[in-house]
Amino acid sequence: MRRDSCLHIALSGYYGCGNTGDEAVLAGIVESFRQRAGEGAARITVLSADPQDTRRRHGLDAADRMRMPQVRRTLTECDLLLSGGGSLLQDATSLRSLLYYLMVIWMARRQGKPVMFYAQGIGPLRRRMARALTRMVADRTQYITVRDPASAELLKRIGVRKPPIEVTADPAFALKPQEPQALAAYLKRRGEFCDKPLIGIALRPWMPPEPTVEEYARMAQRTAQKTGGLLLFLPMQPPGDATLSRQIADRLSGAEVLEAPLSPQEMLGVTGRLSGLIAMRLHALIFGAIGAVPMVALGYDPKVASLMETLGETQRHLPLERFDAEAVSQMLAAAMAEGETLRSHLRRRAQELTERALTNVDRALLVAAGQVYGADTGFTRPDEAAQ
Repeated sequence: MRRDSCLHIALSGYYGCGNTGDEAVLAGIVESFRQRAGEGAARITVLSADPQDTRRRHGLDAADRMRMPQVRRTLTECDLLLSGGGSLLQDATSLRSLLYYLMVIWMARRQGKPVMFYAQGIGPLRRRMARALTRMVADRTQYITVRDPASAELLKRIGVRKPPIEVTADPAFALKPQEPQALAAYLKRRGEFCDKPLIGIALRPWMPPEPTVEEYARMAQRTAQKTGGLLLFLPMQPPGDATLSRQIADRLSGAEVLEAPLSPQEMLGVTGRLSGLIAMRLHALIFGAIGAVPMVALGYDPKVASLMETLGETQRHLPLERFDAEAVSQMLAAAMAEGETLRSHLRRRAQELTERALTNVDRALLVAAGQVYGADTGFTRPDEAAQ
């Protein structure tokens, strides 16, 4: 690390793609460094799919992640590469995305730059090649933090042995909510003094056999009936989430879709105003936990089950393959009936996870200072390369 300037971090992840969850991860990383290291202690350059949008949203330097000269220059100039957070190292979406993120790590290590996996969610890794390449690259990093125990176990199972592996928490837990004007406008349309509970629903399209639009609509309708609530759909990634939400809302009376572009902090502000939440999206559930909102998780991916286990809420997790509209509505109504008992529990767990999320920064600072290294990583350290 250079002594004449602040720490320069290159950040690799699924940024600039319009996904509220991943933008929440980025905002959480920035907020974590501000809280833990102090204002101006670190300068972050994001490898982004839309550098202009990243600069506008987050006020950060950004380089085009698909232009290799820009990627190389960013890695050359940085003191540390952080890979994460989010679910970067998995082959369920595609093998190509996994290869890209591993390539960026490999490029940084070839330049002698320290690398840390930052609060990643690992897996699934279904292909033998995916497991082998992940093991090879991960064993050449200096430190690994993951957001759940299942990710740590998977890394150990595929043979990652050299760097320390620590379970922390998703960076989004460090975020602070903001009150969006979009919510105020919605509440005004529904009646400023409406005493009905507000129920959020955050769904995403998924692979067959997923529930039909009609089944989701029945779930929403039964939920409104059992809770006496108003339904507000919360798309987390356009256009797919918004399209699905509109298709369901069109089959219901009085349901609305909150389609205004919101920052992660604003979406967190919206979620904190809810009386109940049904969600597939991981970060909608994280926002619900931060806001101490009674919620039911529809598990389409192991990361959803891992989060609910971490929160101590496994009884409110329903795998998507066992989807049942009546069961979901009953589960949410029962959760809401627990009132302050459940909210206090979620509040305590979220506070614990916020502190663990900030721990990621502590580890990154030690790695950047050369004070935390795993076993022989196969490349020279930056200070050795300079001699």
